[in-house]
Parts: sequence; C-alpha cells; structure tokens
Amino acid sequence: MRLKDRAGLDPPDSPDGATAGIGGPASTAGSESQAFVPQIIVKTPDREVKPATAQAKSKFAQGARVQEEGRSRHRTMRRWDLQLFVWFAISRAESMAAFGECVLMRNLLQALRILPCATHRSHFIEPHLSQARLHLNAGEFASIEAMMAGLPAESHEHLVWRLSRERRVGRWTRAWSQALPQSSHPRLIAAYADIIKAWSVRGESYAAHIPLLRRRRYPSIMMRAYEKFSSIVEREPGNAMALAGLIHCNVVVGARDGNREHWLHAAMEAEPFHCPVIVQYARGTWSRWGGETDEDRHFADWVVENAPAGSCSHIVAAQAVLDDALSAAEGFHTMRGIASHLGNAENAAWLRCALLKWADAVPETLERRLQDIATRRGDSFHGACMEIFAFAAYFAGAKDEARTLLIALRGRLQHDVWEMFVPSMPAWLKAIGPRYRAAHLVHDRVCRDLGLDPRQVCR
Repeated sequence: MRLKDRAGLDPPDSPDGATAGIGGPASTAGSESQAFVPQIIVKTPDREVKPATAQAKSKFAQGARVQEEGRSRHRTMRRWDLQLFVWFAISRAESMAAFGECVLMRNLLQALRILPCATHRSHFIEPHLSQARLHLNAGEFASIEAMMAGLPAESHEHLVWRLSRERRVGRWTRAWSQALPQSSHPRLIAAYADIIKAWSVRGESYAAHIPLLRRRRYPSIMMRAYEKFSSIVEREPGNAMALAGLIHCNVVVGARDGNREHWLHAAMEAEPFHCPVIVQYARGTWSRWGGETDEDRHFADWVVENAPAGSCSHIVAAQAVLDDALSAAEGFHTMRGIASHLGNAENAAWLRCALLKWADAVPETLERRLQDIATRRGDSFHGACMEIFAFAAYFAGAKDEARTLLIALRGRLQHDVWEMFVPSMPAWLKAIGPRYRAAHLVHDRVCRDLGLDPRQVCR
C-alpha cells in the first residue's frame, strides 16, 4: 500500500482545528531579553530610593503584558462586533429580498454584488433520497431494491453516496441484509459509508500535509471498504458500482495497485461506459492524483471518441479542464487570471468537441439542444453536467459555448462545482450567511467576465 503524493478534489485546506497548532513551539513573548534594559527605580516607605528587584521587574512586565493583551482582545472584539453587525444586516436584507418584501433592496444588493443573482435549486437526487428514506424506515426493502434497479447509473451512484452519509445507515444496512441476504445493495452502501468515514478522517489536504495520526488511520478504513467491494465483485463480477468503488480505493490509497485497468475492462464488458466507473478511473489520470503528463487528455479523447452520443461519460473532458484550473490556481490568484492562462483556441476546440458529443448536437443546433436539455432533463444529472461544462468552457476559452450554457441554465444551480474557487472564510461567517451565497457569486462573476449581465441571465 502506498499513499499518493498529492491528492484531493479541491486545493489543499488547512488542517482541522482539532489538530492545528498541537505540539508547536511555545510562545516566547514573555521571555526576558539579554539586551540592556534601563533599571527601574521605585520609592520605598522610608523615601529611600532603591533599584527594583528582579521580582518587581517581573511583576511590572507581567502587568504591562496583561494590559496590552486586554487592549488587543478589546480591539479584536470590536472588530468582530462590527463584522457581525454587517453580516447580520446583509443576511436580514437578503431574507427580505428573497421573500419579495423589498424588490428595491434586492436590486440594490445585486447591483452592489452582495446578493447573488443566481439561485439554488434542489439537487436532482433529493426526490429519490426522500423516497428511499421512507422505504428504509418502513422496512420495505423489496420496494427500494426495485426503485434502485430502475435508476440510471448516474442517479444510482448519487443515491448510494447520499444514503451512505445518513446517520441511520448502519441500522438500515443490517436490517436490509437480514431481510434480503442475497442483495448486494446493503453491502455496497456499507462499503461507501466506509469511504466517507475514511475521507472524514483524512480531510481534503494533500497527503504530505495530513497530520501523522490521521495519515496512519485513514488507509485502514479505506481498505475495509476495499474488502467489502472485493467480496461483492467475487459474487457479482459485473457489479459496476462495486468496480467503481475498487477504482476509487486504488486511486486514493493504491489498493491492489496495477488492477485499475482490469476493473475498467470488467465494467466495460458488463455496462459499457458506465459513467461512475469512467469518472472514477479518469480521476486517477489527473495530475493532482499522480497521473502522468496529458494522461487525462488522452483518456478523455478515448471516451469522447468511443462513448455514444448523449452519454454523461463525456463529462470527464470538462472535469479534466477544471483539474487543470485547480492546478493553475497555485500560481494565479483570480479566476480571470486562470482563464487567461488556460484559455486558447486549442483547448476551446477540444472541449467543444466533447460538449457537442454529450449534447448530441452540431454547432448550429447546440443552443436549441441545450435549451431542450435544460427544460426536459434539467432535474437529472444532465443538469449538473451543464453546470460543469459551463464552468470548464469559461476556463478553456470556449466563450460562446460558456455563454450559451449559462443562458440555458438561467442561474438555477444545483451542483457544487461553483464552490471550487470560493475563497476560504471563518466558520462563523459561513454560519451567518446563506450556504450557497459565495458559490452563486462565483457564477455571477463568470457571467460578468463573459460579458453577460447576471441579472438578465437569471431572470
């Protein structure tokens, strides 16, 4: 087993607060300097002037430090009070605007770029998740088996991930396995629950930045998931979701390194171009996950050339562009700078080819086809694909296609792709403001960079 040198979907974040700063050097703010210090003179009761003792010096210095620390805390608290007041005022104004209490206030906040023009809509998997919860709580395991069997691959994958995050997942999977011992779904969900637990221990930092104790712990949890996936594949060699899980474990911790191509071929024989398998394999070709130079482009070229038109597997081309953007973010501090660095005619033509194949369109019919997808299939994974392609087209320099996609979306966003370039902020500020506000402001910024007015786009 080996750890990847660099891993993570997003730019590396700082370690969790529970471990940050532990074991660091002690503060030396109170240590006495060996340099010359003027001698302090004090008055004694008998009016005799004597030099201050070392103890008096220490008490005097300690009192000065306490006063300075008090003043510093007071300044910090005043600054926090001001920030809290501003954010509470903004939140109140946003709530008024959201409920239509003040159209003028909403227009003003949008003009000041405080309130985003884009809006959030429920993720496409939410209706299926609600129905699955009802079946599981009622013990109707045959019903949920039938429901999951009828879902397309992309919806099936998202439902498995979301069920794996549920607090009652352990109780559900145990009862499910007892009621239907031959079913692979409870074991599959339990395996993905282990992956989620491993990621919660690992964090999103690069492998070299993970604290030692967590770095030792998370691979063992990931290997538990690998063993569960392996047992499923032994009984069902063509279970594509289990094969996708094996590829995920291989990419993250190198489990059974060298078998990734074998699992891809097994999935292709069972379900050709199964989107979750293709996406998981493509992740291992990205440079931030140890992929070789242009390996992600070569794999995406193979997918675009061989996958059928309309397949969501073509999304790997857009994801490759976004991975390049994240890598370029280490040298550029603005999205506009990254877009200027990556955007050129070659990248634009490359992404345009994948977009046309996914939309099953030609340049002349692309706009009409995207409008049709947004209207008829916007509440499926195709709606999320539109957002990913739009963001990738912005970075690749395919500005016309990016504008067409953004206009078709009309600012109704469901995917977290816009959070990739949200600047970090304190947790208490996140708690005050709406959850998706910063991500929606990123969408509005992309519209403005492309010469679009987000107020008109999101109307």
